[in-house]
Amino acid sequence: MILILGAGLAGLSASYHLGHDKCVLLEQHVHPFGHIASEQREGFTWDIGPHVSFTKHEYVRRLFEQGVGGEFGEIEVQVGNHYRGHWITHPAQTALHQVPEPERSLCLASFLHTRDQADNAAPAANYQEWLERAFGPVFANTFPSVYTRKYWTRAAADLATDWIGNRILYPDVDERRAR
Repeated sequence: MILILGAGLAGLSASYHLGHDKCVLLEQHVHPFGHIASEQREGFTWDIGPHVSFTKHEYVRRLFEQGVGGEFGEIEVQVGNHYRGHWITHPAQTALHQVPEPERSLCLASFLHTRDQADNAAPAANYQEWLERAFGPVFANTFPSVYTRKYWTRAAADLATDWIGNRILYPDVDERRAR
């Protein structure tokens, strides 16, 4: 028997792929699915975590579809960042024009200075270093580092970079100047 701690997406996926009959799942909550849950309080529904997937992997999409018997909907997501009284389209690095001054100019100057000065030949030591190389320290510490701390409850310097892949746009200076 294989013991799996947690009946969230990762635990359920492990059990599915190993064979449910070979696994025992232990979950600390009274419900499965980890953060994919809602709570009813005083007539309101509160989502504990996201009920969404942004996967582009067809295999994962089919598994989700099978898991809910085809009962799902797809919607176009419009994500924004609220920053000092301004809504900035997500991802903020492609909407720098919406960042209020003087932060906009400081972010741009930091970005261009970093690109002119950086030796990006060696791999970044951690996610914080990657962010600073990609966006300059001003933008990195104003937006993605703050988000990382909030979302992952870890400092960006505590995270590796092997997961980034094509998930985060790495701005190309020459491409932007050509437009």
